[in-house]
Amino acid sequence: MVVSAISIVAVILCIIALGMLLARLGWLGEKESALLAKLTTKVALPLMVVSNMYKYFTHDSLVQNASGIAVSMLSIAGLILLGLPVARLARVPANRRGVFISMFAFSNSVFIGVPVSTALFGEEAVGFALLYYIANTSIFWSVANSMIISDAKGKFDVIATIRTQPRAFLARVLPLPLIAFLLCAVLIYLRIPLPEFVLDAAGYVGNMVTPLSLIYTGAVLMRMIHVGRFQWHWDYILVVLGRFLLAPAAILGISLLFPTIPTLMRSALIVQASMPVMANIAIVAGSEGADSGYAAGGMVLTTILTAAFLPLLMMAMEAGWF
Repeated sequence: MVVSAISIVAVILCIIALGMLLARLGWLGEKESALLAKLTTKVALPLMVVSNMYKYFTHDSLVQNASGIAVSMLSIAGLILLGLPVARLARVPANRRGVFISMFAFSNSVFIGVPVSTALFGEEAVGFALLYYIANTSIFWSVANSMIISDAKGKFDVIATIRTQPRAFLARVLPLPLIAFLLCAVLIYLRIPLPEFVLDAAGYVGNMVTPLSLIYTGAVLMRMIHVGRFQWHWDYILVVLGRFLLAPAAILGISLLFPTIPTLMRSALIVQASMPVMANIAIVAGSEGADSGYAAGGMVLTTILTAAFLPLLMMAMEAGWF
């Protein structure tokens, strides 16, 4: 299981290295990277949500496992609320607070989390692991996305934006991935299927999300290294604590309020919460004009540290801590 987890981390680092190489060769300049970011956030991500929702969920699974979704949402919301004062106390610059809180609260729940949960608990844990994906996706696109935009564009004046830029307001509070998620949740609950060819097409395009996000991350890192702007930020330590300590502790604590939750579900959710920084944060930051380099650095750091953290997580499981 440790070998499988380390292998996943190695794959991620290889794809990031590819992005760095392409940037170094001049294939991925700022214009190309901007196109990559838009393609991922505006096209591939919504289609990935459609594909994953119909692939892994049914009406019955959504209803029966609602408690797992509730635990996940409460834990992520708690981390966001905790991240707000932590960012201020740590004196994180105002133009990076949205990215900081997002890294603090949101995990890479699909590309790393699901394979790790499968390696640890078997195929029966996949459905439970994806409950966290629902919470992660819905809260990220409804809350964190707007916070990251605020990093680049300042405080969000709701009334003024509605009056002067109604389309911009809708795009900010209802980004395409969130619309896709809400629409699919309603359709699945109503037992309305989508044509197979639509789901196949969504799956093919949606599969681009992870490699494009990681290639973009590598390109951003290489550009920052090239111009001498890549640097260590001490608040990355707080991000690491949030990802590997506070997030699983939040799941463990909140799950005690739901005594009927199966042990396997609780364990799978804890693993999902313990994963490194969400890869999409860097690409959303880049597409919206926020500090994508800061986000990329946090994502790479926590991904590397996952290889060291997973054996500790396994030891805690074997000791019966959860």
